[in-house]
Amino acid sequence: MVPVTFSLQLLLVVLILRQSAAASDQCSDVREDMYALERDIVRITEQKKNYEIQAGNCQEQLKKQIRTSQKTEALHNNLKKKQLEANEEVLKNITDKQTQMQIAIDGLTKAVESLNQKADLESVQWKAVQTAIEGLRKTVESINLRTQGPCRTEQEVCPVLLEAAESGDVNTAKALFKCSNDRCSGGGASNLTPLMYAGGEGHVEVVRVLLEEGANTEIVNNYGSTALHQAVWNGHLDVCRLLLDWGAKVDALNKARNTPLIWAAWAGHLSIAKLLVERGADVSLKNVDGDTALDFARREGKSDVAEWLNSVSRRKGR
Repeated sequence: MVPVTFSLQLLLVVLILRQSAAASDQCSDVREDMYALERDIVRITEQKKNYEIQAGNCQEQLKKQIRTSQKTEALHNNLKKKQLEANEEVLKNITDKQTQMQIAIDGLTKAVESLNQKADLESVQWKAVQTAIEGLRKTVESINLRTQGPCRTEQEVCPVLLEAAESGDVNTAKALFKCSNDRCSGGGASNLTPLMYAGGEGHVEVVRVLLEEGANTEIVNNYGSTALHQAVWNGHLDVCRLLLDWGAKVDALNKARNTPLIWAAWAGHLSIAKLLVERGADVSLKNVDGDTALDFARREGKSDVAEWLNSVSRRKGR
């Protein structure tokens, strides 16, 4: 029989071993938690580095944007200054011309008065002199309208503006359009606007200036035709392209439901017809008589336009 003392000692050893095992398990759990914590620390550190890099990139981009904005502002101010200087130079030139014209008118008037005192001029000569004086007066009136600052009445402005648009006078058209906008028209049967006059005559720069000043491409005349119709009919390809770039409706219908493409085919302008189709013109549209652009080209004997429109229609299955 085992002595009692030995049994107690053995039991004590077993208890100690069990406590050691439990402590060992707890240490293992602590170590795992520490390893997990270390991994989290590494991950958070990497994220922090990435955020710092991103923040640095954002700061650099912001600095670049600020520098670009400063350069743009400086460039804008420089351009504005140059524009003001150019406008002052133009105004000075106009004023000089105005003075010279007035001197010429005064000189002619005095010369005529002197001649009248000496002898009667023949009626033909007198009319020629009067025409010359009247032309100079109109020129001075146009210059006056541009240099007097505040707009005068439309009754005074419109005739000069329409004449400038028709003749291709860019500076006068630009100055006077600000006073009348699209309200100015020529009246009569057609009732053309400045944009229609300029487009119909092929004055690209006048058209560009009027568009920049706010001219409306969709205003129609008494027949329902737009500025694009006018440019198409007269064969001005560059004006047509410019009007389309500024949003002119490619399939605008006048009162007879003729589109610009129908007018191009009617007049035989192949290059313009190609431009219109390229910009989305519908070759199948018919006017009030049921005629398409192809019908007009065939009837008017525009064989090159007819052949091309026919090929386009076949490709589109129409």
